[in-house]
Amino acid sequence: MKQSEYTTCSLPSSRYYILDNVSTLPQPVTKHGNLISSCSHTDGVLSVFLNDNLVFSDTVSRFTSKVSFEFERILNVLTTAIRSLKLTQDYNGTYIAYLSGQLSDEDFLNEATHYAYSPLKKLDLETIKDIKILFEATKIEFTSSDIAEIFKIEHDLSVDAIRQLDIPSIREIK
Repeated sequence: MKQSEYTTCSLPSSRYYILDNVSTLPQPVTKHGNLISSCSHTDGVLSVFLNDNLVFSDTVSRFTSKVSFEFERILNVLTTAIRSLKLTQDYNGTYIAYLSGQLSDEDFLNEATHYAYSPLKKLDLETIKDIKILFEATKIEFTSSDIAEIFKIEHDLSVDAIRQLDIPSIREIK
């Protein structure tokens, strides 16, 4: 066998093994019901089988790179949400200071301009995916107004995105 080749076989015990060219001794793989995964130590190939059919095969380095990319995306979405919520909290503190007379009209306007933004008027597919990631990662029932604020988009766009995602936990859209 060449170094990159391996053979998967079923043994009488229904355990799956991977044969590699280093030792030709079977190496047990992980089995969870009908889902079986194996990793060849010689060529770094990770394979996943479902009902004896190969459903995924990739090098370990490419697989970990994909996982790392997805983790980075989730982290970026959560960071965006936290920063947005922090800015909203800071603005609310400034507004309360103004209402309680601790800031003059001019001081409040100067401070408030730091928090102003122009919402996006077009929704792209990546933002919709990010909204879905936020709901899945946090399990929080964000309102469409929350989503509009977090992603700096117009409110109607957040309603459209939530409808496209068919997220059942949104209270005001049902």
